[in-house]
Amino acid sequence: IQKAYLAAVLNALIVGLSFLFVKVALAISDLLDTLAHRFTLSFLAASIPVLLGWVRLRTTLRDIVSFLPVALFYPVIFFALQAFGLVYTSSSEAGIIQATVPIFTMILAAYFLKEYTNGMQKVF
Repeated sequence: IQKAYLAAVLNALIVGLSFLFVKVALAISDLLDTLAHRFTLSFLAASIPVLLGWVRLRTTLRDIVSFLPVALFYPVIFFALQAFGLVYTSSSEAGIIQATVPIFTMILAAYFLKEYTNGMQKVF
């Protein structure tokens, strides 16, 4: 359970710092340049384990075609809208909005997936 708490704190730290860093980057650069550098650095960081042989990728063309829409739409749309929103708001307001994501996820999961949550889950 300590690993779960550590992971939650680490996730919050990474998300919060990403808002802060994007906001700082947008002060000295424009939106598309910020996104280009963010995706380039992410690609390079994700490539290191593959290039060093720590992770082996076994994908076929069919695999790539099946996950390409998610691989393109999630990060591209999410980060573009995040950076665009940070142009017009503060990083602390963005963090507050980000904190509401689990609430909307629970509501949408109950509606679309018919998932049940107990009272304790709803409180937390």
